[in-house]
Amino acid sequence: MVWSAVVLLALAAPVAFWYVIGDQSSVSPDHADYLVEPLRLPSWVNGAVVAVTALIVLGCALVLLRESRRGRLGRRHGVVLGLLLVAGLLVGVSARMITAGVIGANIGGGIMLMVALPLAGALVLVALGYGIVSTVRRRSSEG
Repeated sequence: MVWSAVVLLALAAPVAFWYVIGDQSSVSPDHADYLVEPLRLPSWVNGAVVAVTALIVLGCALVLLRESRRGRLGRRHGVVLGLLLVAGLLVGVSARMITAGVIGANIGGGIMLMVALPLAGALVLVALGYGIVSTVRRRSSEG
């Protein structure tokens, strides 16, 4: 249950950060150059995505809080969750910078593509490796 909440929260993090950060365009959409054109969704779809993301984040936070009070949430869960949330933050910020409407070249979006997204991928791999190794060690020491 704890690992499910960690994974769901990690998957919802980029979407949540995307909506919290908001549009970073510096000019109107008619005069802007885009590295990648942002999705133009109807307002009801945006509202539904925000509602579902908020429910996932709230539900996962409640599960993790409950498991923490029961003593089932260990250090390994916190480390993995922290790494995945930082990766989610990098992906959310990168997505906003890549889809920002600006005049001229979007240098920040290019930097995010070259630096932040590979770093986010590395953080996910480190979190996965740490989670697997710590779980295997814990189970072998119990058995």
